[in-house]
Amino acid sequence: MIAAIYARKSTDDSDRNEEARSTTRQVERATEYAHAKGWTVDPRFVFVDDAVSGAEWKHRDGWNALLAALEPRPPFGVLVVSELSRIGRDTVRTPAAVLALEEAGVEVRSYLSDAPITLADESGEISTVFNSLAASFERRRARQRTRDALERRARAGAATGRRTYGYQHARNGDGYVHQVVDEAEAAAVRQAFALYADGASLAGVARALTARGVPPPPQSPAWSGGAVRDLLRRTMYRGEVTWGKRQAIMRGGTAALKHRAEADWITAPAPGLRIVDDDLWARVHERLGAVGATFARRRDGRLLGRPSGEDVESRYLLSGIAACSICGASLVGKLRGPDRTPYYGCVRRHKAGPRGCRNGLLIRQDVLDAEVLGVLVRALDPKIVAEAVRGAVADLQADRAGAVARRAAVAADLGQVAARERRLLDALVDGDGTAEAIRGRLREELARRDALTAELTRLDLEPAIDGEKLAQDVAQRAQDVRAVLGRHVAQARQIVRLLLVDRLVCEPCDDAGGRGYAFRALGTYRKLGVPAVERLGNHGGHTDACRVGLSTPPARARRPVARRP
Repeated sequence: MIAAIYARKSTDDSDRNEEARSTTRQVERATEYAHAKGWTVDPRFVFVDDAVSGAEWKHRDGWNALLAALEPRPPFGVLVVSELSRIGRDTVRTPAAVLALEEAGVEVRSYLSDAPITLADESGEISTVFNSLAASFERRRARQRTRDALERRARAGAATGRRTYGYQHARNGDGYVHQVVDEAEAAAVRQAFALYADGASLAGVARALTARGVPPPPQSPAWSGGAVRDLLRRTMYRGEVTWGKRQAIMRGGTAALKHRAEADWITAPAPGLRIVDDDLWARVHERLGAVGATFARRRDGRLLGRPSGEDVESRYLLSGIAACSICGASLVGKLRGPDRTPYYGCVRRHKAGPRGCRNGLLIRQDVLDAEVLGVLVRALDPKIVAEAVRGAVADLQADRAGAVARRAAVAADLGQVAARERRLLDALVDGDGTAEAIRGRLREELARRDALTAELTRLDLEPAIDGEKLAQDVAQRAQDVRAVLGRHVAQARQIVRLLLVDRLVCEPCDDAGGRGYAFRALGTYRKLGVPAVERLGNHGGHTDACRVGLSTPPARARRPVARRP
């Protein structure tokens, strides 16, 4: 018989026995065990995960390769592991993994205990579930031990992780690794702070540092706006160490991070680590706060969408949002004339001339902005918005009538499956029929029950929608958004991008009425900051019910509103 081997070494200190600390040793011992049993070990079926937590299931290359080898038929008949905890340290997922192997026809054996790991009988099921529970408890205890050790280091002012940009790791004799200022990197930190305080954007600071040949932080391949933002927010540069802002957790079978409440943070003064003075720190964070205040937000304070740096820096409402209907390039803002009047024009025409695009029409910024904002304000009329949402809700509720009937059918099928399972179990206990045939039918019924249960859960999770209340909420939100549109260019740009499904297409026209642009676009109410509407828009087939067409007659070019260059 062909035997496969699976070996795993964990990332934490829960694996205290020597067998678990080396995947090489596990593979050697498993191979010896298989040969002693008369099995053949094929090197293609030796699966290894090194430095992978027992609670990690998604990003586990060796284990995922093992599961892939089971389809369509497993090429091996037995899987050898050192013990159950090598498969995993999860009370639910580990027994499920053993069940998947057994249902594929693969026996699981532990070479340490020389016993099967199985769910096929009562004693094996009890042993597997108990050992999974014990392994899960040990994993949690190990994680708590790790956290306690890191907390002791943080309170002692020692390093608790990888090196922070601007510092080097060094030992001072107390048994801990401490951070000390690296003067070369500290100079780069001061440059970044000074550039931002003097008015440069985050991306501008990144470009300046790159141009000066300043090496980026170790974890970043190059300087970027995000890397600069993280650097400007790091309190260690003002002589303060903060630890415990985030907590590592397992979610969906993989590692994730959860933000802790500020009351749970550990903060300690560290004057020896100061790189920037209080005045520079205050100037930078005053500007960061001012920039953050320009972002459009929901009523609960969260950002409404994902603002871009261009929204903050651009003085033009439609630059990069409006598009030329002739060539598809952006309309961008540019200053013209002795009075430096702002205009919009096709960027391709601007860069390549008539060969790039035949549209040479320029229109003054205030004229096109006013027309676009006027159309958006009318589209955000609370009565129009409420009526659109009511229509979408009515369509969705009509579909849900079918979902109610489907739920009743699924519930009835589950009842029939349960009855068949009881009869099969009774037959297995009484010895009626072939045991293997009964087990096969029972597995089929269990699979059907799982599928029906999942479908029933999905149907039950669909929230009930109060159409009238939802329409009122969206109408109120639309009224709030209308007020933002004309208040601040940065906020208005964010709102325009959220309301448009695609770009604003501007078509030049030249007739008896004069020169100008007519525009067309498709807008949506889905992103007004009301979560129920976002779910409604995402519900299959009903996205269009939350959309509205936007168009206008040409915005005409009065003298000297527009001209041909």
